[in-house]
Amino acid sequence: MIALHDGQPKLVNLKEIIHAYITHRKNVTIRRTQFDLKKAEERKHVVEGLQVAIQHIDMIIALIKKAATLEDARQELITHYQLTEIQANAILDMKLARLTSLETEKLAREHEELLQTITELKEILGSESRIYSIIKRELEELKDKYGDKRRTMIEDGEEKEIAQEALVQEEDIVITLTKSGYIKQIPLAEYRQQKRGGKGVIGAGTKEEDTVTDIFITSNRNYLLFFTNKGRVHWLKAYEIPEGSRYAKGKSLANVLHLSEGETVSTILPVASFEKGSLFFVTQKGIVKRTKLEEFSNPRKGGIVALNLKEQDELITVLQTKGKQEIIIASKEGQAVRFNEEKVSIMG
Repeated sequence: MIALHDGQPKLVNLKEIIHAYITHRKNVTIRRTQFDLKKAEERKHVVEGLQVAIQHIDMIIALIKKAATLEDARQELITHYQLTEIQANAILDMKLARLTSLETEKLAREHEELLQTITELKEILGSESRIYSIIKRELEELKDKYGDKRRTMIEDGEEKEIAQEALVQEEDIVITLTKSGYIKQIPLAEYRQQKRGGKGVIGAGTKEEDTVTDIFITSNRNYLLFFTNKGRVHWLKAYEIPEGSRYAKGKSLANVLHLSEGETVSTILPVASFEKGSLFFVTQKGIVKRTKLEEFSNPRKGGIVALNLKEQDELITVLQTKGKQEIIIASKEGQAVRFNEEKVSIMG
């Protein structure tokens, strides 16, 4: 992963991440221990001043009573008993209730505990192994407190657009394709029903000498199968088609699909379900083929070969059939042939 390391972006592996984290935890432990040591030494200093006061309590009370001001009392304490200003202030702030024998014992115990704490903290700061032991113990405590089983399942499987599709509100749309290869989608609601004598509306804007070659209605959650003249098929969800207004020409298919040089789309088929039905292929040289629709139920990025073509042959059209339909194929010379699609064997 990319991470900031010593203030600089760096590509780091797992070992480097762990090492950086341990170094960070070591620095945190050292700073925390130094802070605790400073606080313990400061408290020890105050407690030692209070112990001096209790040992000479009668003389200190008399000294304070004789002093004209608080500042004079502070200076007298510092001079006569070799105290620091911090210790003198603590004595002046001390309540009379602390003069009991019980409070005296408590101060003695606190002083002993502070000495032990200071010794312990200094040993930690002086031993790297002690620091690592603390880091290990704290990590184990975190694991025991927050550790649980993985909740997200990681599984291998086909690439799906589940998350994106869940955000798409289902509606009927109109797909238009022009001869120059421009495609777009428009909500069906844009085409309102007109009364008798209506003048119609513009369905697609086109460049000069360009015409609309295909237009159909489908759900925006259906798959679109794009069959090209080179016998390949590409998949897209209908909602992935760029949206456009009724006046827009759309977006070039070259920017939507991964087409090779000289490859054009011959047929677009909207498919709601791949469970039933067949696809009937017809080439320029009159070659036909029938394949189960379910053979195309696993989308692949970049598309796949749907039909192997001979040299100088191209795929002209693809029909979606129900399995027992009559097929009519007509030539540009005006000849036609009719047959039941069952006469063509289903091939993979």
